[in-house]
Amino acid sequence: MAIEAEVVPSFLEDVNEFKPSYMPSEKMNIYLCGHKDREDEYGRALVERIAPQSKDVIFHIYGFDGQSHDNIVYHGRVSAEQFNAEIKSYQGCLRANDFDGCSELVVKAALMGQYVISRIPYPGVWYYETDKQLVRILNNIKKINPDTKLREYFLSNLNQYSWVNTVL
Repeated sequence: MAIEAEVVPSFLEDVNEFKPSYMPSEKMNIYLCGHKDREDEYGRALVERIAPQSKDVIFHIYGFDGQSHDNIVYHGRVSAEQFNAEIKSYQGCLRANDFDGCSELVVKAALMGQYVISRIPYPGVWYYETDKQLVRILNNIKKINPDTKLREYFLSNLNQYSWVNTVL
């Protein structure tokens, strides 16, 4: 049919609101966000499985309720403003979805110089396929500086739709 598909990462918020904020921490603070009734798809069971093997990581789970324990903190559903304010002090995000398109969460983390860990191999992110690979990444990532390359990639590629310049 001669249709050429173009995939471009999009971001609906103001990129200027997400300045680099990465600061190393004694314990890495990694966040994930999900939706009620889709907890496992967004990584709840995964975090519960791997948290005991990653004692130097504090997992912050947003979007659904749970009982905080050990190194897992459940925040529940919060406003976008509260979420954005809180994640600025964290070191990275975990995106456990097997299919997701380009997640706003991934873009936010990248714009803030944080590290993105994902089941989807986006350009420049820490990609994992197994629990063992994820634990290895989590136990080594704390020794690194801000991820400025991923930030630059998204700043250069966000919302770059070829058709925007051709519309009258």
